[in-house]
Amino acid sequence: MPPVPLALLRFALAAAVLVPLACRGGSHPALGRPPALLGLSGVALFVLCQHAGRRHASAADATLILRGGLP
Repeated sequence: MPPVPLALLRFALAAAVLVPLACRGGSHPALGRPPALLGLSGVALFVLCQHAGRRHASAADATLILRGGLP
């Protein structure tokens, strides 16, 4: 699966699970342009680059990409 659809699928599934849980707990997720830009520039770009790197790497190198890219 190409990296971009894989990243989108990952975030869509997470949002489908986490947004109802956050609303049920009494808090409301932050909506608007600033939170969306922070999410796209920080998390989504990181995951997209990670998936792209794993697609072009061998299995041994992919393990280094996964472990080396996590804080």
